Amino acid sequence: MEFLDLITDEIVVRVTETDTDVCIAISNPGPEISHEHIGRIFDRFYRIDSSRPNSGKNHGRGVSIVKAVASMHAGTVFASSHDGVTTVGFSVA
Repeated sequence: MEFLDLITDEIVVRVTETDTDVCIAISNPGPEISHEHIGRIFDRFYRIDSSRPNSGKNHGRGVSIVKAVASMHAGTVFASSHDGVTTVGFSVA
């Protein structure tokens, strides 16, 4: 059962509910993240490209915190990147 779908010009936030969990997914257009990196983006301090603009202001902790919080609530995290859209999300019981 989908209960929230927020769409802006750039970002889509989708919240869905099943009998056992709630899933929150955020999608945005942009360069695709390669398969070799998409599996590591939840690793603490992992950054795909440290030479990117503003990389000194970002420390690669954001989605690793999401993973930690989801795990504390018996949840999981997921990410995909294809067709010019990257989606990152989590589910909790």
